[in-house]
Amino acid sequence: MSYYDLHLLIAGEKIHAHERDTLDVINPADEQVLGQLPMATSADIERALTAADDAFRGWRKTPPPTSRDWLKRPCVCRLDQRSHSPPGMPLP
Repeated sequence: MSYYDLHLLIAGEKIHAHERDTLDVINPADEQVLGQLPMATSADIERALTAADDAFRGWRKTPPPTSRDWLKRPCVCRLDQRSHSPPGMPLP
């Protein structure tokens, strides 16, 4: 069984495990390594904090009805995915 593509997501950019430290993701049932999660560096954390701060500046100007609709949207997507996923399969 392989795991989903594991990556960091910083400012819309996927950062994969190439050439950086990783952490094994282990299946507790059989201790099989399912994948490797890339570890964030100090520079990654700084970029993530800057991106979050920049995003919040725009978000706080968003009218409440619009922000409510955006916040509800992931939930609807997850519920839709759940109806199409086999039992016991984690959602992406």
